[in-house]
Formats: sequence, C-alpha cells, structure tokens
Amino acid sequence: MIARLKFKDGFWQGVTWSRPDNPPPALCSRCSGPLDEVPLMFWRENGSAASFCDTCVEQAISEIA
Repeated sequence: MIARLKFKDGFWQGVTWSRPDNPPPALCSRCSGPLDEVPLMFWRENGSAASFCDTCVEQAISEIA
C-alpha cells in the first residue's frame, strides 16, 4: 500500500535535517523530543534525514490519501 501524505503549510520550515554523512536523528526533527518505536522518517537525495515522533506527525498531517 502506498500512502500519500499532505502536510500542513509551514511544517517543513521548522524541520532540522541531519548531516548527509551522519546516521538518522535520534530525536524528533520538529520538537526534539524522544522518538517512538517506529518513527516516520524522510531522506533527501543528498542523504540527510529527518525523523518525527507520533505527536508531531499527528499535528502536521492534514490529509492521508
């Protein structure tokens, strides 16, 4: 199954991305809080990553299709 997520306006402006040569973040990239067991993670083409806790994901997603 493929889910398409639509994020609320401004969500990506507050995201802290890891350096491309570092492992994925160990804290939420929005609130700096602890991550859940299976966090939502994104990677850019350059290898930088962002991880999100469930609370930030729930607040940020406006639509799932």
